[in-house]
Amino acid sequence: MGKFKNTKRTAKSFAKMGKRAFKIVKFLVIHWYLTLILLAALLCFALFFVFMAAMESGSNSGGNSSSSSCPTVNVSSVTGSSGAWTKKGTQAYNLAKKIFAEGKASAKFNNIQAAIEVGNTITEGAQWGLPDTAEGHFGHDPKTNGVASGVTPTPSNSSYKVGGGGIFQITPFTNYAPLSSRKWLDTGGQLNFLLKEKAPAAATFKSKYKNDIPSGTEYFMNNIEVAGDTSSLSGRQSNAQKAYQMFSSISGSNGASDAMDAADSGADAQANACGGGGTDADATGNFDKKDWVYPIKAKAGIRYGQTDSGFNVGDQSFSGHRDTYPNQHDGFDFGTAKYSNPIRAAHSGTVIMAGTSPFALGQYNSYMVINGGGIYQIYQEFGSDGSGIDVKKGQQVKSGQTIGQYASGSYHMHFGLTTSKSVLYHGSYSHVGLKDPITFLEQMKAKK
Repeated sequence: MGKFKNTKRTAKSFAKMGKRAFKIVKFLVIHWYLTLILLAALLCFALFFVFMAAMESGSNSGGNSSSSSCPTVNVSSVTGSSGAWTKKGTQAYNLAKKIFAEGKASAKFNNIQAAIEVGNTITEGAQWGLPDTAEGHFGHDPKTNGVASGVTPTPSNSSYKVGGGGIFQITPFTNYAPLSSRKWLDTGGQLNFLLKEKAPAAATFKSKYKNDIPSGTEYFMNNIEVAGDTSSLSGRQSNAQKAYQMFSSISGSNGASDAMDAADSGADAQANACGGGGTDADATGNFDKKDWVYPIKAKAGIRYGQTDSGFNVGDQSFSGHRDTYPNQHDGFDFGTAKYSNPIRAAHSGTVIMAGTSPFALGQYNSYMVINGGGIYQIYQEFGSDGSGIDVKKGQQVKSGQTIGQYASGSYHMHFGLTTSKSVLYHGSYSHVGLKDPITFLEQMKAKK
């Protein structure tokens, strides 16, 4: 009986609810204008919240700063292989070609004047292949060297507080555009900025220097680009002559369009240089104390730490202490006379770089980086142009696994350890975050 009462009570409740719902619907139908107002209000509230969410997302991702570990500016920079600007297909070559073409299309330069522009920019920021190179940064990766990615230029001259940026190293960089601005990717915009700032000199250059590369280069350097170091004149003149020989076939706006299309093809995806396939190494020193291996085998009778070719670390004290005097060595050179193939992974991890070095290493520029064990392992100088490398970017490797070989002609393998990602892309002579590999491996009781 009690069960029946409960069922009856529930039915009455549903009936009441139905009546109330019917009254509400009836009211809304009769007062249809109020219904429209209510729906419009709800829609406005929904759009407001969507807008606020988008703004919040934009402030977190687009409001870039130099302290960001992974800038989110979608840089469509110039791409290409590493190497000299005179070699077709390199990043620096593609940028030089773009600058030449834009000089003709935007500033209405003739071939000689466009070549003079290239000669000056290649001697300045454009030599790294980035339209937004930040002063004090020396690599071709936009996320770690580009002003458009929020990288703050570092002044090289104590007489000014802010560094330069872009293909002309505009100083101070804030005169042209702020950090993270996409204006830094516009090489034509940078040129026009200078021509407007130096309007009288620009007019003289365009009218007087149409057929004289040496004199025109000097005038451009001193009166438009206003270089701080005039000792580079001969290099600028030589580069201008090379640019004239290489790019003079480009003509008019069609040539500019073709060159820019070629230079921009295959623009970087954001993720490629953001983490590089692995997480940041632990800068606090929270290292894995197991499974370390010396990256190369010592020959019979040789103690790890003896070097025959190249240099030891820092002051060569094995103390792990690193003095601050300039130009000290930032790793250990395992010379071929005392150490033998193969090159091994010092700790398991992810290969985040494999190929040629993003900064100047000279002839022996083969370069590998493994993120593992709480620190970045850097292997370099064992080969030329990527030779001697047996792994690929993104590959997972185990401690002791063969990752490379001394390539023909090389005389040592330079091994470094760092917790600083910036060191991976442009090197460091400050040695912040770099460790003495021999001392570190001894402390970790690395296997031989």
